[in-house]
Amino acid sequence: MLKRVSGLYLAVLLVAVAIVVAAVGTAFAVDSGNTITRVRAVYSNATTGNAGPTWATVVSPPSGTRASTQINVTGSSALLVMRFTAQSQCAGTASPLAICKVRIMVTEPNGNTVEANPAGVANAFDTPTTAGPRNTRTLDRSFLATGSGTYTVQVQFQKASSAGSFMLSNWSLIVERAG
Repeated sequence: MLKRVSGLYLAVLLVAVAIVVAAVGTAFAVDSGNTITRVRAVYSNATTGNAGPTWATVVSPPSGTRASTQINVTGSSALLVMRFTAQSQCAGTASPLAICKVRIMVTEPNGNTVEANPAGVANAFDTPTTAGPRNTRTLDRSFLATGSGTYTVQVQFQKASSAGSFMLSNWSLIVERAG
């Protein structure tokens, strides 16, 4: 009798674990690629202008270096892995609505521009402090390119209206193509 209860208990436990795994599996998306076949890098040591209340591409004056690069995809698909790192200075009055944001956008060969994954999140890169110290921060994103052609990757920044200023310096954008 003890073995039968143990077997039944084990079966119920396995079914419960399978249900949890299935539920968790639907909460996460997984994109994958093979070997890294291309790397593009763009960087600047200069400080950007102050971000505005609308999204704008990160540009460092006076050189005009843009946090943007292009990468070619050959074949049916490739995973693009993007990393943006910068010293961030977000100054102003601290509040829940005062955030300095960064996002990575990908323009597909057909001209369609979409936010890299995970998309649609708060995009908070920094929050204001009254002293405004610079902090180095990093944002990682990915995008599954599903067709051959040239993909343009660009970094955009924006400040909430209640943030006083948002500037980036010593930034780099790395784009890796896998597949």
